[in-house]
Amino acid sequence: MNSPAILVVDDEPWAHQAVRTTLTNLGNYVVRAAQSGEEALKILRRDPPDLILIDLNTVGRLMYGTDGLEACRMIRAASDRPIIVISDR
Repeated sequence: MNSPAILVVDDEPWAHQAVRTTLTNLGNYVVRAAQSGEEALKILRRDPPDLILIDLNTVGRLMYGTDGLEACRMIRAASDRPIIVISDR
């Protein structure tokens, strides 16, 4: 059985590393870490993961000035992959 491919969307590099380390230690595989909704959409089109973890508080670098919730909506519209919303606040 293959480990699920997981995409982590968060604008904080330290958060990518913390989540990646935790998931790797649990035997999972992180496909890639995206720092914006736009980057996540590119990854979804190229190599769709099995699961998406997105930080609700991701701001600043998202396309069109959106926040994490709007990025989540855009990702949901582009993909049927399950999304888990996370937050560090």
